[in-house]
Amino acid sequence: MSIKLKIRPDLLHNDSYREATAEVKGTTVGECLNDLARQFPIVKKWLFDEKGQLYEHVNVMVNGEEIFPIILESLVSPGDEISIIVFIAGG
Repeated sequence: MSIKLKIRPDLLHNDSYREATAEVKGTTVGECLNDLARQFPIVKKWLFDEKGQLYEHVNVMVNGEEIFPIILESLVSPGDEISIIVFIAGG
């Protein structure tokens, strides 16, 4: 099953200022995020800690709806769209 995933392009080392998209496979958000990390290994360090848990500063939406707190177990279907928002602070 193919799911459309949107992410900030700089997380994929894409120079574009537009949102980047990827096609991922999975039946849950967790499977889709792991497939994204398989396709783009650089993403893993932005999304997951050393225990494989999503960082607190990562927000995931499915079809425009925030799915916190059961993010990784949330089911997805063909045609769904996952958006990842990584909050980065700086000074």
